[in-house]
Amino acid sequence: MLLASGAALGALGMATGVSPLVPIAIAPLAVGASLLLVGERGFRARFTATGMEIAHLGQTIAYSTLLEVRPLVPADRPRPDFFPIQVVHTRGTVVIPARLTLSSERVYAFLRGFLADRRPTLPSALDAYRVEQEASFGPEKVWCYAGRGGRDRTHARNLRAIAIGLLLTAAVWAVIPLRRTDEPGWWIAAGASALVGFAVASHSQQALNTVLFSNVSIEQTPPPAPAAR
Repeated sequence: MLLASGAALGALGMATGVSPLVPIAIAPLAVGASLLLVGERGFRARFTATGMEIAHLGQTIAYSTLLEVRPLVPADRPRPDFFPIQVVHTRGTVVIPARLTLSSERVYAFLRGFLADRRPTLPSALDAYRVEQEASFGPEKVWCYAGRGGRDRTHARNLRAIAIGLLLTAAVWAVIPLRRTDEPGWWIAAGASALVGFAVASHSQQALNTVLFSNVSIEQTPPPAPAAR
């Protein structure tokens, strides 16, 4: 789509004589070509007794290293039969695409099962507090949530490909004013493209917070009262 859009934009510029359209077409062409050459490939994975083998990455993610498994769907809607799944592990993150040869719900439930009885690792002072609270209220009323430390990169290959395309665009646009001295505005465009490219390349999220809830009880909320007529 990007390659076709860039080619059409460039052809339109040459056909109509609107010369700025040709350099502008470099942006979708560069990003599209980068996604084609550097972006994510088709997803193939095999679930073994100890881990998930991902063919196109040449990587095996052991179930013991899983930190979180998230369905990438809106929380306020029922999950469809097929949906993407984010798998967070100690070395990064992988997104299983929506279209699989089996139900996404089966894959999600299978991977989520390895987290059911796992407790997060707490700092020593907070772990001592957890033991104290469990002694006071019982283990079933003490819940711990620990944010994962480290970078959480989603679709890292696609982000890297987009960043490369934007930086290539910036390099080409920066050369235009050297040939056309009456068009210095391309330097501003090149700077903006480079800035966005570097921002996309460095995209990451950091989660380091740890929270402990004690004396927790779960109660079913009453149904809402019928509206008055």
